[in-house]
Amino acid sequence: MADWCNFTYNLQNTNLEIELSVSLPHNPNEKISLKNINGLSFRDKYKSVLKDKTFTVFDKSGKEVFQGYIIEIGKEKRPAFGYVSLLDLLDSLIENPLGETTRKRCQYKFDPDGIEEDDDFKPNFQYSGSESFYFMYVSFQKLYDSILEISTDQTKLDNLGFRLPGSLVNIIMLVNESLEAALKEQNEDSLLFHFFLIAEVNRCLDVFNKYYISGEKFEFISLDQIKKNLKFNANDEKFISKIKSDFGYVNV
Repeated sequence: MADWCNFTYNLQNTNLEIELSVSLPHNPNEKISLKNINGLSFRDKYKSVLKDKTFTVFDKSGKEVFQGYIIEIGKEKRPAFGYVSLLDLLDSLIENPLGETTRKRCQYKFDPDGIEEDDDFKPNFQYSGSESFYFMYVSFQKLYDSILEISTDQTKLDNLGFRLPGSLVNIIMLVNESLEAALKEQNEDSLLFHFFLIAEVNRCLDVFNKYYISGEKFEFISLDQIKKNLKFNANDEKFISKIKSDFGYVNV
């Protein structure tokens, strides 16, 4: 079963005596022992579970012995919509991080044959100098303020964290995708922008974790690869230490 309340898998029959493993939609290339299924999180790749409900069971020799469909529970909590563009996401945060939206790109587009979306449908975020920094800072300040605004309401925090189109899980997914593209491009200005973008995301995750007590906390997005690619030195780290204290950044 896939439980959308907490983004975890659960195995109903736990009395299996033979050694079996299973491939699951969030990571179909990995075989996971059935003993390790209960409580396994698919939160970071929840979009794949929205798209694919099949699983395959293998014996210890790697032979396929069964195929089936995952049963979804907590479907009322399932995030059926999400932004497919970081640009649209940032725009929505400026408008209203807590609201629904009528923007056309606020939905997942699944090919009927299971083929991934075209690159044209999900463009990479294009860095454009000071304009991008201003856009990003205003967007995430709005998000930060919204988290504080609803900090005493666990239901609203849960919605912002996991259910709304511009939820934190959607934000993390889009930022990681954009970071991957930036690392391939190796443009120093774009990498520096992504450094501060992730610092802003982590700042919001930190304050969310502080007030959200109903479920699993978020892990911070790592900045190590960006630092490595930008060849951070002692002076850079000294500067980062200063802005960490001045701007409330974490994990930088």
